[in-house]
Amino acid sequence: MGGEHSSNGGTQPTAISADAFTWALGGGLDVPIVPFFALRFGGDRFSSPTISPGEGSKDRFNAGVVFRF
Repeated sequence: MGGEHSSNGGTQPTAISADAFTWALGGGLDVPIVPFFALRFGGDRFSSPTISPGEGSKDRFNAGVVFRF
């Protein structure tokens, strides 16, 4: 949870400046493949009221290789 400030630095009438409350909720999973290495998959759902475009995706997914020691 936190705050967001967005501004495009444009001139009137296209200048945009806004503040909003934001949040993100997510999780992930590590899948071991060999000793010391795993695959990590994760995802988040977030609220960002001033994101452009307003109808844009509010989901974020990621994957990667993890070195564990």
